[in-house]
Amino acid sequence: MGRYKENFGNAGFASFDLVAQMTAEDLLRIGVTLAGHQKKILSSIQDMRLQMNQTLPVQV
Repeated sequence: MGRYKENFGNAGFASFDLVAQMTAEDLLRIGVTLAGHQKKILSSIQDMRLQMNQTLPVQV
């Protein structure tokens, strides 16, 4: 999957916050066209979202 690293950076997805907001359409736009790769990346993005939500500080 490392072959997409440059694609992410060139498209401006250079932080975890931005990657966590990606959609399937974004993946297609940056050149991730293989369905299996899309599923794996989207699954990882979903896991990332869950982890980010668990570690966010609570504002009072």
